[in-house]
Amino acid sequence: MALSSKFLRGALAGVAGAAVAVTGFAAPALATVNTDGAIIQPSAAEGITQINLIGYNDFHGRLSTLEKFAGTVLQTRDAFGASGSLIIGNGDQVGASEFESAVQQDQPTIDALLEFGANQTVTAGNHEFDAGYDDAKNRIAPQFAGVGGVLAANVTLADGSPALDAYRIVEINGVSVAVIGAVTGDTAALVSPDGIAGITFGDPVAAVNAYAAQLSDGDATNGEADVIIASYHEGGPVSGAVDENLANPVFADIVNNTSADVDAIYNAHTHRSYAYDLPVPGAEGKTRPVLQSGEYGNQISQLVLDIDATGAIVASTSVLITTAAVDAASLSAESATAYNNILAIKAAAITQAGVLGAEPIGVVNVDFSRGAVAWSGGVAGAADQRHEESALGTVIADSMSIWAQNNTTIGSDLSIMNPGGIRSGIAGDGVLTYKDAQTVLPFVNNLSVVELTGATLKAVFENQWQRDVEGNVPSRPYLQLGLSSNVQYTYDANLPEGNRITSITINGAPLDFAATYKVTMPSFLAAGGDNFHAIKDATAKHDTGWVDLDAFKSYVASLPNKELKDDPYRNGFQVEGYFAEAPTADAFAAAPVLAAGDTHTFTVKNVDLRSTGFIANTNVEAFIDEIPVGTATITGVTANGETTMAELTITVPTSIPGGLNNLHLVAQPSGSFVDLPIFVTNPQITVDPSVAAPGDEVTVTLTGFAANDEVRLELHSSPAVLGTVTTDANGSATFTFTVPAGTEPGAHTVVAFSSLSETAEAAITIEYAPELAVEKDTYTQEESKSGVNYAGTGWVPDTALTVSLTDPNGVTSEVSTGTADADGNFAGSLTWATFDGDTGELIEDNLPWPAGVYTITVTQGDLVKTVTFTVLNADGSAPVPPAPGAPGATAGSGSTGGLAVTGTEGGPLTIGLAAALLIAAAGITLMLRRRNA
Repeated sequence: MALSSKFLRGALAGVAGAAVAVTGFAAPALATVNTDGAIIQPSAAEGITQINLIGYNDFHGRLSTLEKFAGTVLQTRDAFGASGSLIIGNGDQVGASEFESAVQQDQPTIDALLEFGANQTVTAGNHEFDAGYDDAKNRIAPQFAGVGGVLAANVTLADGSPALDAYRIVEINGVSVAVIGAVTGDTAALVSPDGIAGITFGDPVAAVNAYAAQLSDGDATNGEADVIIASYHEGGPVSGAVDENLANPVFADIVNNTSADVDAIYNAHTHRSYAYDLPVPGAEGKTRPVLQSGEYGNQISQLVLDIDATGAIVASTSVLITTAAVDAASLSAESATAYNNILAIKAAAITQAGVLGAEPIGVVNVDFSRGAVAWSGGVAGAADQRHEESALGTVIADSMSIWAQNNTTIGSDLSIMNPGGIRSGIAGDGVLTYKDAQTVLPFVNNLSVVELTGATLKAVFENQWQRDVEGNVPSRPYLQLGLSSNVQYTYDANLPEGNRITSITINGAPLDFAATYKVTMPSFLAAGGDNFHAIKDATAKHDTGWVDLDAFKSYVASLPNKELKDDPYRNGFQVEGYFAEAPTADAFAAAPVLAAGDTHTFTVKNVDLRSTGFIANTNVEAFIDEIPVGTATITGVTANGETTMAELTITVPTSIPGGLNNLHLVAQPSGSFVDLPIFVTNPQITVDPSVAAPGDEVTVTLTGFAANDEVRLELHSSPAVLGTVTTDANGSATFTFTVPAGTEPGAHTVVAFSSLSETAEAAITIEYAPELAVEKDTYTQEESKSGVNYAGTGWVPDTALTVSLTDPNGVTSEVSTGTADADGNFAGSLTWATFDGDTGELIEDNLPWPAGVYTITVTQGDLVKTVTFTVLNADGSAPVPPAPGAPGATAGSGSTGGLAVTGTEGGPLTIGLAAALLIAAAGITLMLRRRNA
């Protein structure tokens, strides 16, 4: 029968071209989604052919539901007969399976599915690749060869060729039905990379579209089909109403971008339940079914298509059916035979699993129990106390996190385990069997790595105080999470609900509310189970492709000698009265602020585990930076693990560095510990450089102050305010100032004043670096007549100084006194002149200087600076230094010698210097430039 695949056009709202973003629509009248859960029965009118499609997904080797699953599938098939029905498996038929199937590499599950007969297809899920591509290709797929193999259109080899079959065409009531399979594009991140080397998991929608085009192009040589079904092992994140799923980009891509050549879409992978009839892109008024049927064989889907004589699909009816046990006598003979064979397969699998379950997988020499109370003779009287922390909870959580770190590309920062998922203890009889492990973890939960912000993770911890979805307190008001051993936390149950977790550390580092953490957990928890509602606010969730039991086995195998050892440490302490305020949803309370020498008293409770073999602690010790700061005796310690309490007073040593520190509380002798923030104020400042001159920049480094404190800085002895600076969250800051002009030389102190009236100081020495220069190094006789100009900079401002001249004979005379200006500058000029010996009156100025080498010396307190210049002989030659005791020279003679001569008018005549101290900053700059040129 050659039919063209066309849905009946009808009235439809919400379609905009090929981009369908639907929040509501009116489906064609003949596209029906039943909600009664009843098996659809044949109802074909004359000239109509009906085909019966039965879908299931994510069976995961659940032999515990196999009986009702198989019975319902066969019963639904019987409604139309085997020849009129097609069973479509949409991935994860195997993998992440129950113990009885998993221990036999899922052979019982494969054998049971094959009993459904030839009219079925099997699409690959990510779990079909758990043991690698080679296992999927050469072990699993060949067993399904009689039903078309394992379908995965988007999986290719390194050369681009198909890695597995892409589709299967089956004749159903004379209608050729093609099923194109595609696995989630995330598969590479969900299985071991080593097992899929060289394999590409491409875009599933693009792959389906390519094969759909091929199967509808009219070319019989490349395959043709009347009806095309897309079987995606991928789907929407929620069950029920379509709106939220359409907001998910993966689901929207499938719905909006799968080719109009495809007549129906099956989903899987997300373990959700929905039956929709949604618009077809680019085909106005046309819709098609989109189905997913839960998980683990608890539900199947049925889709009946009505096809008229022209080949048009004129109606569709779909329904989700909850599976239930059936009476074999109610089935057709063919189906009854298959059903009984399936039951026999299950029974044999359980028997064989009992044998295989005795296989040792490790060594255990200590008893592990769940949370327990009421010991009698060392035996726990109540061993499923889900409000208590146990060593087994920590071991299970460690196994999950460490497995994810070692076996996934996603990694793991920590792990959490719901206490109800741990169903038994472990006897320390020396041998840990496969069955022992399965008894502890019987639910076969997939492991998920969930990405949570620090704020959301804190909220998850708060959910330990339980509320159901309606806000009511359930029968178990508190559930204690099992935590990986790298996590510690504190709480105060007396604080308001939602704000009781007061600290969390991961690998010793405080929780960062803004950071994202990868948290490994069972899929049950990942879905928000056990009222851990905050997990639903995850930024991302990743199915690892492994179940908790397999991860636990892998973890045990990785231990030294495969020995499972007890973890005696409790992860969480109740700490009361430590913080001044309660935490919020966005931040923990500020750390208490203590100065060196201060004390702080608070209460520590519940430091013992509550499981078999727990260590009864006797005291709590406190440390800061490994320095003991306090100890207290625990009261209330009994063999039954009654409430324990210690009133602890800590004293902050003066040796503790200031800033945010870690208070390490240790319960002894178990060694259980938690960490709390403590802010120590021990103000210290340093200056760099510690020797500086006015105008220099000096950096002050502050540590050990209170957080976000405004600190005033001054320069002493005569206080000069330098400015203020605000410390950071750790009580640190840096401040740069310029040494004020006019600061006296010598020892000074930089002083910091905090708002808490704490001070810190650092010594600084102010040393001036004065400069002195003359306008020229060498003068001719003629040039010297204009005088010798000199200048100084960098001297102490507004402070007296003395100018002296040493002549070529080594005679030094004071020639001038003065005061540096407000900037520490001065300038002056020296000329050679004659004076009346009796009156001192100037007779003649601006005479040529005697030849020789002169030294100008400026003295200001302890500051002394010199500069030399040379006056040449009259012939321009360099002067010859006088021999000791040689006679001096007369003015202008060009020789060296004494300065005193007798005047022609009989009166004494003095030849000497006329000096004037001039203040001229511009001249100084010019002179120094010439001097340095």
